[in-house]
Amino acid sequence: MDPNGKGMANIKGVLVFIPNSKLGEHLTVKITNIDAISAEAEIINQV
Repeated sequence: MDPNGKGMANIKGVLVFIPNSKLGEHLTVKITNIDAISAEAEIINQV
């Protein structure tokens, strides 16, 4: 979790912030925004 409560994941070397996610969840996500060092994603499905 980051200080704002977003979950974090490392996907292919990119730090991805995922709102409304919890530690240990397995998710399918869609990248919604990307910059030079990180990205944001939304949850598509819980696996």
